[in-house]
Amino acid sequence: MIAISVIVPSYNSREFIEECMDSIVQQSLKDIEIICVDAGSVDGTIEILEQYKKADDRIRVIISDKKSYGYQVNTGISCAKGEYIAIVESDDFIESSMYEKLYEYSKKTGADIVKTPYIEYYNKRNQQICYYADKLNAALPIDHVFSMTEHGELLAYHASVWAGIYKRPYLMDNGICFVEAPKAGYVDVGFRQDSLLNTDKIAWYPDAMYCYRVSNRSSSTNNFDLPTMILRWREAHKKLMEYPNKDKFSSYLIFDEYFNTLAYIGRIKLSNEQYNMLIGNFAFTENELIEKSRVLSDYLKREILAFKHDPGMFYRKKNSLFYLRAILYFIANHLMPKGTKRRKRIKKALLINHGGQE
Repeated sequence: MIAISVIVPSYNSREFIEECMDSIVQQSLKDIEIICVDAGSVDGTIEILEQYKKADDRIRVIISDKKSYGYQVNTGISCAKGEYIAIVESDDFIESSMYEKLYEYSKKTGADIVKTPYIEYYNKRNQQICYYADKLNAALPIDHVFSMTEHGELLAYHASVWAGIYKRPYLMDNGICFVEAPKAGYVDVGFRQDSLLNTDKIAWYPDAMYCYRVSNRSSSTNNFDLPTMILRWREAHKKLMEYPNKDKFSSYLIFDEYFNTLAYIGRIKLSNEQYNMLIGNFAFTENELIEKSRVLSDYLKREILAFKHDPGMFYRKKNSLFYLRAILYFIANHLMPKGTKRRKRIKKALLINHGGQE
């Protein structure tokens, strides 16, 4: 059996696809197959992939008839022959020893899933390990498996479904797949939840080897769609009802949910239906669980409880604050003399992310 099937979903990725493919082809673990599933690129991406296919018989190129990240990855999984599944997004790249290390670690621990932190990559001079790596390295067991019931911290942070490997029979036997929403669709929300909650054989590898390109202007991260994200979380809550430990899991998930949805209130306009859906999503988690949460700061607890108590007041307050901050930033940036200490202090204060702080 092939060790790892690497699935590469792509769409108009000409600018980055060669760096991505080179990083996979040059893996120190040679026993891999590379399944490229393109959603009908028109910028030359497919032609580049075909050239890689001619040069390396481990590569397959499939043209998807749907522009759907979830459909593309599901297509790759259905074609895969590897013992494990891996995903590399076409604007990202990986370190050369990543899959050799993760595969050996999976054998050592007997894991269904091996997860890792990742590198936030802007350019060669500007890159950093994801902010929660130290927290998880301290909290999670090393060298043996665990479940989310024992250590739910993985549910609280960025889904990063590509930072790891998944045993293919485990995914197939449990019917774990991506929602086939249009475009990117934030389908990692559901996949993260389903893959982590159906096994007690999760392993954490503490080294970051996946380079997640934050600077790609066309990525879903840089083109945030709040209504779609709210819908993904609604689906996640419905599915969470099937699990006996849903309250424990919910107390972790709400941290990530806040930063993916409620943190944008006042900045992105919602329809009444979408706004009511957001209210329903946060009603899912009991107030007591929020108050006792180990991952929420006191500030976040107050934010979430204030929204649950009076959503209308919360929205009006956030909307007013957003416009006030925008006006103050404009004044500081355009009307105050450059280089003054007051201008620097105001700009610094307005740019602070207060989300997790007092």
